[in-house]
Amino acid sequence: MLRIQFSLNQFNTDKIEVRGIYHAIKNNEIEREFLEQLPRDTPLELRPKPTNKHDSHTVSVWVENKKMGYIAKEQNFDIFYGLQNNSLYDCFLWSMRP
Repeated sequence: MLRIQFSLNQFNTDKIEVRGIYHAIKNNEIEREFLEQLPRDTPLELRPKPTNKHDSHTVSVWVENKKMGYIAKEQNFDIFYGLQNNSLYDCFLWSMRP
Protein backbone atom coordinates (compact mmCIF):
# COMPACT_ATOMS: atom_id res chain seq x y z
CA MET A 1 0.00 0.00 0.00
CA LEU A 2 1.27 3.46 -0.86
CA ARG A 3 1.00 6.21 1.73
CA ILE A 4 0.95 9.71 0.32
CA GLN A 5 0.90 12.96 2.28
CA PHE A 6 0.63 16.51 1.03
CA SER A 7 0.85 19.96 2.52
CA LEU A 8 -1.45 22.96 2.23
CA ASN A 9 0.27 26.26 2.86
CA GLN A 10 -2.96 27.95 3.89
CA PHE A 11 -3.67 25.54 6.77
CA ASN A 12 -1.62 25.49 9.93
CA THR A 13 -1.85 21.73 10.18
CA ASP A 14 0.15 18.57 9.94
CA LYS A 15 0.45 16.94 6.58
CA ILE A 16 -2.77 15.63 5.08
CA GLU A 17 -2.96 12.00 4.03
CA VAL A 18 -4.47 10.83 0.75
CA ARG A 19 -6.85 7.89 1.14
CA GLY A 20 -8.16 5.48 -1.47
CA ILE A 21 -4.93 5.17 -3.45
CA TYR A 22 -5.25 1.37 -3.57
CA HIS A 23 -8.68 1.68 -5.22
CA ALA A 24 -7.45 4.28 -7.73
CA ILE A 25 -4.67 1.88 -8.79
CA LYS A 26 -7.00 -1.15 -8.82
CA ASN A 27 -9.55 0.72 -10.97
CA ASN A 28 -6.84 1.81 -13.43
CA GLU A 29 -7.37 5.50 -12.64
CA ILE A 30 -3.66 5.94 -11.94
CA GLU A 31 -0.54 3.77 -12.25
CA ARG A 32 1.52 2.81 -9.21
CA GLU A 33 4.76 3.36 -11.15
CA PHE A 34 3.64 6.87 -12.07
CA LEU A 35 2.98 7.69 -8.40
CA GLU A 36 6.29 6.23 -7.24
CA GLN A 37 8.22 8.52 -9.60
CA LEU A 38 6.59 11.78 -8.48
CA PRO A 39 9.12 14.12 -6.86
CA ARG A 40 8.45 15.93 -3.61
CA ASP A 41 6.78 19.31 -4.14
CA THR A 42 4.83 18.09 -7.17
CA PRO A 43 1.77 20.37 -7.47
CA LEU A 44 -1.52 18.65 -6.67
CA GLU A 45 -5.06 19.76 -7.42
CA LEU A 46 -8.01 19.50 -5.04
CA ARG A 47 -11.54 19.04 -6.38
CA PRO A 48 -14.74 19.06 -4.32
CA LYS A 49 -17.15 16.21 -4.97
CA PRO A 50 -20.45 17.06 -3.25
CA THR A 51 -22.28 14.23 -5.05
CA ASN A 52 -20.31 11.48 -3.26
CA LYS A 53 -22.90 9.17 -1.66
CA HIS A 54 -20.65 8.38 1.34
CA ASP A 55 -19.66 11.94 2.25
CA SER A 56 -21.10 15.13 0.78
CA HIS A 57 -17.89 17.01 1.75
CA THR A 58 -15.58 14.79 -0.27
CA VAL A 59 -12.43 16.35 -1.71
CA SER A 60 -10.49 14.38 -4.32
CA VAL A 61 -6.75 14.80 -4.92
CA TRP A 62 -5.42 14.91 -8.49
CA VAL A 63 -2.01 15.03 -10.14
CA GLU A 64 -1.57 15.70 -13.86
CA ASN A 65 -5.32 15.17 -14.34
CA LYS A 66 -5.21 11.72 -12.70
CA LYS A 67 -7.13 11.02 -9.51
CA MET A 68 -4.90 9.83 -6.66
CA GLY A 69 -7.57 9.47 -4.01
CA TYR A 70 -9.37 11.54 -1.39
CA ILE A 71 -8.73 13.61 1.71
CA ALA A 72 -9.72 11.71 4.83
CA LYS A 73 -13.24 12.48 6.06
CA GLU A 74 -11.81 13.76 9.36
CA GLN A 75 -9.87 16.48 7.48
CA ASN A 76 -12.00 17.43 4.48
CA PHE A 77 -14.71 19.74 5.89
CA ASP A 78 -12.88 23.11 5.94
CA ILE A 79 -11.06 22.38 2.69
CA PHE A 80 -14.33 21.41 0.98
CA TYR A 81 -16.03 24.68 1.95
CA GLY A 82 -12.98 26.68 0.95
CA LEU A 83 -13.09 25.11 -2.50
CA GLN A 84 -16.85 25.69 -2.76
CA ASN A 85 -16.19 29.37 -2.01
CA ASN A 86 -13.53 29.55 -4.73
CA SER A 87 -10.54 29.59 -2.39
CA LEU A 88 -7.31 28.57 -4.07
CA TYR A 89 -4.93 26.30 -2.20
CA ASP A 90 -1.22 25.77 -2.77
CA CYS A 91 -1.09 22.00 -2.55
CA PHE A 92 2.15 20.00 -2.95
CA LEU A 93 3.22 16.39 -2.56
CA TRP A 94 5.09 16.01 0.72
CA SER A 95 6.00 12.35 1.03
CA MET A 96 5.25 8.92 -0.32
CA ARG A 97 5.98 5.62 1.34
CA PRO A 98 5.38 2.10 0.08
